[in-house]
Amino acid sequence: MTGDVTDEADNCSTGLNATYTDVVAAGPCEGTHIITRTWHLVDHCGNAAADQVQIITVSDNIAPTFTRPADITIYTTATCTYDASVAVTGDVTDEADKLFNGS
Repeated sequence: MTGDVTDEADNCSTGLNATYTDVVAAGPCEGTHIITRTWHLVDHCGNAAADQVQIITVSDNIAPTFTRPADITIYTTATCTYDASVAVTGDVTDEADKLFNGS
């Protein structure tokens, strides 16, 4: 998906194939990466073209998911107070993020 070099050319050598090396660094948030790909091309006589650098940014564009607790009716006490804490009304327990889970 990141592409390949397809226009390798030299005046004397044929069948050239560019190669690359990658350096991977953490991106600005969890699960993202910055890949610095350096492309190399050498002809059959050992002549090297100037290396070319490609920056590949791996980003997370998938929103996380969750399910809210079910609707509930709570009642006041004899003193007209109530407890609406998540211990009583329910809490979200299925938070998920596809990229974070490695999918």
